[in-house]
Amino acid sequence: MCRLYGANPQFILSSATISNPAEHAEKLVGVPFTVIDNDGSPHGGKEFILWNPPIIDEAKSTRRSPNSEATALFTRLVSRDIRSLTFTRTRRLTELIYLYSKRELARESVALANRIKPYRAGYLRADRRKIEQSFLVVN
Repeated sequence: MCRLYGANPQFILSSATISNPAEHAEKLVGVPFTVIDNDGSPHGGKEFILWNPPIIDEAKSTRRSPNSEATALFTRLVSRDIRSLTFTRTRRLTELIYLYSKRELARESVALANRIKPYRAGYLRADRRKIEQSFLVVN
C-alpha cells in the first residue's frame, strides 16, 4: 500500500526477549529484516556463578534447599557491599527470599536490612519505577 503511493517506510522493531526476532518481524510486517543483536552500550562487568547446594543427607542424596542457599548467598554478598540480584521462579518465592534475607541482615544491621528490595511482576508501575531508581543510588 505504501509503495502504491510512492512511500518507502523503514520499519524498526525491538524486543529484549523474543527468541526468533527476524522470523517474527517478517511475519508481522511482510518484508525481510536484519537482526541487530549486539549491545554496544557501556556496562560494568558481570559474573555468573552456578551453585550446587551442598548435600545434607548422603544416603538419600538430599541437598540443601536452593532457596535457603540463595538467601544465604545473597545476604553474604549484601553484607560485604557487593551489589547483587537474586532471581526466583515465582512471585511468592521473591517475597519469601526477601523476607528471609531482610531478617538475616537485620541481625547484623537494620540499615543493611533496609538496603534490599523485592522486585517482581505484580507491582504497580509507579512502585516498580521507584525501586528501579533506588538501584541507581549507591549506599
